[in-house]
Amino acid sequence: MFPDDCDKHHKPWKSTIYQTCYSPKSDQQWDLLINNIYTAKLARFRIYREQGEDPKHILIITDNLKLDACSDLNTLDGHTIEAASQYYCDVVDEPLQMTASLTPDHKIFLLADEDVLQDLDSGVLKVVQAAPSGNDPECYFQWMRLESIFLIDFCVDLENSDYGLWDFIWEEQPGALYTG
Repeated sequence: MFPDDCDKHHKPWKSTIYQTCYSPKSDQQWDLLINNIYTAKLARFRIYREQGEDPKHILIITDNLKLDACSDLNTLDGHTIEAASQYYCDVVDEPLQMTASLTPDHKIFLLADEDVLQDLDSGVLKVVQAAPSGNDPECYFQWMRLESIFLIDFCVDLENSDYGLWDFIWEEQPGALYTG
């Protein structure tokens, strides 16, 4: 899955994930979700090793994939996908973060809203391509669901994408499920 010279090509895969649902149980659900994502990542790396992937490449990918977990009741509570998208566009430091990231042309983040936190057993996250204000949402703003076990596969596919999420859901409706 990973090219021999992957150490020269892969950029950091910093994925921001926002919690937008807060309730008496949400802190526990949030912690469990973050743990589930890391557990799924490790499980996927085990599968790659079993399939004969070079351990050096797996280590490079492991080091590059970072999760920036953002949870702020006062700022993010109740945000819709659209509001979280605008928040992401407002806070991301484009010159520093986006040019050094996996997707400099695509503002991609993960979302843990009520649907995600209420159904942790499914292992499904929401992935959002943010649209800066003033841009046509039909062209920029997209979202899909992603099984956390396929987060690495998604990052690899996204690295080779010209149009961000649009490449994965152009025949589907927003909310389509990516399964590797």
